[in-house]
Amino acid sequence: MRLTTTTTIIIIIIIIIIIIIIIIFIIIIIIIIIIIIIIIIMTSLTGAGTSDRPCSDIYTGEEPFSEPETLAVSNWLLANNDSLLVYMTLHSYGQLILTPWGYGPVRPDDYDDLVSQVASKSK
Repeated sequence: MRLTTTTTIIIIIIIIIIIIIIIIFIIIIIIIIIIIIIIIIMTSLTGAGTSDRPCSDIYTGEEPFSEPETLAVSNWLLANNDSLLVYMTLHSYGQLILTPWGYGPVRPDDYDDLVSQVASKSK
């Protein structure tokens, strides 16, 4: 069977279209992979128990003491550092005692000591 020139051209055009579709598909996959990598990198910068979104309840700020509330507390603590025995904050969001490294479900090694110190100072 001999192909006509028109049939050959049609087959070549179909092959080119298929190659273009495959290239577009590969580009889309690469873009999706890049987006996933960016999301992973961005979320790993904030860490567990924090958010990089300013409207979030657990927003950490752009840098240490970048938010007015944390800057005010920092300035007060530094100004009164010599007269402080303990610094404890009360949060109305939940009935919690927050300890260092308390962002995950595993308690720190000195958890009992931390809690007993807070309990003894709060009497």
